[in-house]
Formats: sequence, C-alpha cells, structure tokens
Amino acid sequence: MGRFLILFLLIVLSFPATGQAEDKVSWWRPNASVRNWDILLQDPPHIDTLPARDMLILDLFDTPVETVVALQKQGTWVVCYINVGAWENWRPDAKDFPTKLIGKRYRGWQGEKWLDIRNRGLRPLIEARLDLCRDKGFDGVDPDNINGFENTTGFSINDTNQMNFNRWLARAAHSRGLGIGLKNATSLSANLVADFDWVLMERCVLEGWCAQAEPFQKAGKMVFDIEYPENNITLAIGMMCKQKPENVNVIFKDRQLTSVLHTCP
Repeated sequence: MGRFLILFLLIVLSFPATGQAEDKVSWWRPNASVRNWDILLQDPPHIDTLPARDMLILDLFDTPVETVVALQKQGTWVVCYINVGAWENWRPDAKDFPTKLIGKRYRGWQGEKWLDIRNRGLRPLIEARLDLCRDKGFDGVDPDNINGFENTTGFSINDTNQMNFNRWLARAAHSRGLGIGLKNATSLSANLVADFDWVLMERCVLEGWCAQAEPFQKAGKMVFDIEYPENNITLAIGMMCKQKPENVNVIFKDRQLTSVLHTCP
C-alpha cells in the first residue's frame, strides 16, 4: 500500500461521525451535538408526523422498523427503551419469563414486577430483546430498572450483583453495535462510567442528586435528565432550569411519557 493511500486513510479515520464521541468505538455514543431530545413511550409517532429531534427514545416493541428508518433518514439517533430489570405482563414475551425470575410488585406501576438480575437464566431473555433492538436498526439502548439493588425486589440483590449485571448488559449491547446509557443507577457511576456511553437520570434536579453523574461529565460523556413537574408546570420548570447543573441536559415530561415536552428556555 502506497504512502499516499495510508496517509489518506489515517486522515479519514481521524474524523468522528456526527453525534459520535471522539474516541473510536464501533457503536454510537452521543456527544454535545445531541441537544434536542425526547422520550416517547406513549403515542408513538406516525411516519407523517415524526418529531425533529437529535435523539429520540422509543419503545422497543411498539416501534416498527419503518419508523426507525424514517427518523434516521431525517438525522435522528433512535434509542430503544427496554425494561431489563422488571417484568411487564403485557409484553409479547412475558410468558417466556419463568416465575422464579419474577419478584415483588413494582409499586406505582401496574402489571410490573421486579426481576432477579442475579439469575443467569434472565440473560438469554434480555439478549433476545437486544437482538430485536439491533434487528430493527436502533442506534442505542435505554435500559430501565437497572437499580434493583436500591429497591425492594423480593431478592437479595446487592450493589456487586447489580454492577455485574450492568456490566454484562453493556457488553451485550456493545457486541451488537448498540450504544447504551446508564439509567438512574448513578450511585454506581464511578464504577460503571467506563462501561456505559451516557447517563440518563430521572428527577435528579428536583431531588438534588445530579452530582452523582459527575464521573460521566469528567469523562466527557453526555448527561441527560427527565423531570416530571406535576403542579404549576411553568413555575416548576423555571425553578428547576435555574437549579440544574450546567452540563445536565434536562427535559420535562408527564409520567406517561407522551408527546408533551417542555425544555429550559
């Protein structure tokens, strides 16, 4: 291979893809170009009304391939929402989960129960969902309920169990070419920052724990947060926008995660 061709390849490879972190990985990682984002788990968008977003989180099962492709064509990075730590009785694969994996009711969410993330029998079931996420063409994964160790699950899950499962989950996503975010389990940020590509928190501004994501900020990885203002929305948003840390990208949603979206001015 000639010197000119080698030099040309080195130059081309030195440029990161749009929305990609600067260090080289084989999966998508959001960077500071991802400013306008949303999560829609109800009212999935129709092809003719797709929202213009840098990043959009959509339900794995409810989102057809055509929607993923259409969003990507308009420049949107598309992330699949998967509940990996709790069983949901309405999912098409719900019957595949053995009863021994299913624990206590997830309080506040009808039809959901915690899963035993210590049991390796859970992993093939989650891998099948990751396969579907990859096969539908999603760019990344938003894995919910990976903080069972902080909750009453019916299982003796400790932080070591959780870290082992979360690291396995990140490797499983990456092996399929999918980026993956750390969802809420930010008390483990210092241990897991090298394994995950961004962090997504809920209510960290209101509850005052956004600082737990500092390891991700120091590593140059994106930090996202969802707040759920329930009363006097305008006042609540104004107050939280003033309180939020500078590097936290906050959106305001209703708890059903419909198309309603508010952002800081």
